[in-house]
Amino acid sequence: MSLANKSFSVLLRDVLLLGTNVLTSVVIARNLGPHMLGLWVVLNLIPSYAETLGRLKADAGAIYFLGSGLHAVGDVVFALNVIAVVSGVVIVLPVLIGFDWFSQALFGADVAVVHDYIYVMVLQVPVNFLYMNYVYLHIQREDVRSLNIMVMTRALLASTLIVLGLLGFGLGLTAVVFGQFIGVTLSVVIGVGRYGFPARGPGAFRAPVYQDLLRYGGKLYIGNAVSYLNTYSSQAIVVAFCAPAQVAFFSIAQQVGQLVSKVTEAMGNFLFSRIAKTPDVSESSGLAARAFRVSLVVLVPGVIGAAVLMKPALLLLYGARYLEVLPPFLIIVPGLTLLAAASTLSMFFQGIGRADLVAKIAFLPFLLQLTVGLLLVQQLEIVGAAFGFLLALLATAILQIVVFVKLTGLPARQLWPGREDVATVIDFIRRLLRLDGASARMHE
Repeated sequence: MSLANKSFSVLLRDVLLLGTNVLTSVVIARNLGPHMLGLWVVLNLIPSYAETLGRLKADAGAIYFLGSGLHAVGDVVFALNVIAVVSGVVIVLPVLIGFDWFSQALFGADVAVVHDYIYVMVLQVPVNFLYMNYVYLHIQREDVRSLNIMVMTRALLASTLIVLGLLGFGLGLTAVVFGQFIGVTLSVVIGVGRYGFPARGPGAFRAPVYQDLLRYGGKLYIGNAVSYLNTYSSQAIVVAFCAPAQVAFFSIAQQVGQLVSKVTEAMGNFLFSRIAKTPDVSESSGLAARAFRVSLVVLVPGVIGAAVLMKPALLLLYGARYLEVLPPFLIIVPGLTLLAAASTLSMFFQGIGRADLVAKIAFLPFLLQLTVGLLLVQQLEIVGAAFGFLLALLATAILQIVVFVKLTGLPARQLWPGREDVATVIDFIRRLLRLDGASARMHE
């Protein structure tokens, strides 16, 4: 199966899951209300920040080493799981030891409401680490079917349990917390079962495999940590200075805006693996440039349409009390669009062994966002945070483009979409419509 076909399969999966995710988000928002939704956003930051700060990215590094054939598969899988469990425990133990202080610092007066839920979110941390191990292992194999089953199991099971718990049993936040935990746990079981247990050699118990995974993973870790802080430092500022309802509004704006990244995630899932296996840098740079152009062709008209429809969609789905989501959404979505396209270039840096560039590029925009966000959020609240986020997004994307052009020697005009790229997108849409039509005929 070609890279385009695999990316198409993953994108189709994400399109199918989009409706489910939106429905679940609406049910959660309407049932919990802005205040409780804000508490859920903060709860969800626990595994999210733990993944950024505690997951050492050895799983992503495994793609590079398995692609180059430097280590046996069984040795790498065993080492990845050891690293995941150990790093998960290292993250969880200090939180459990200082639980009262941690809970009070994060939730203040609302700590009694979420006390028991914090334990569940903390225990989800090592499970998330194992989940990411098998996501990357299936990506390295380019096993689209297993990858899709894992991701869909997590999303659909969690959505089903959450909606049923909220609407059928009135469980409130309990349904949301446990629905998410059960979804990711079962997905790990399925991922392990489908990948199997490749035989280990002597390298599984020796230092070199761990050193290689952690050394290259460390480069990815730094880049991922800075990129994550670039993405979510504005949200952290909002959590620190704004009421829970404002946290909920900003979070929804950010989540809806980040849907534009689904297009490039579908490509990036396999672009990194393919580039790591391609010794010809000129060939891999051309592949990354084309992915960037195609992304722009897809994203720009889609985002314009989303901006026009956002207000009626908010009224229809969330209700009038969530209209405060609209201003930050309109501010940040242009930056999210350009960065989503530029993320294909980030996959090129990682695939050729220059993961250090990701962190170097993201550092200055992070400082810019932090400075502007802190200055504006106290005056303009979530609108001020959105402006800080926008500046960081645009700066990161522009720097990625400049570095890619200088590193590869490709002329900048090769990043500008042409007729061939438009034709690729049109062909994709036709295939999608044909698939939908065939599905409809099967149900007649």
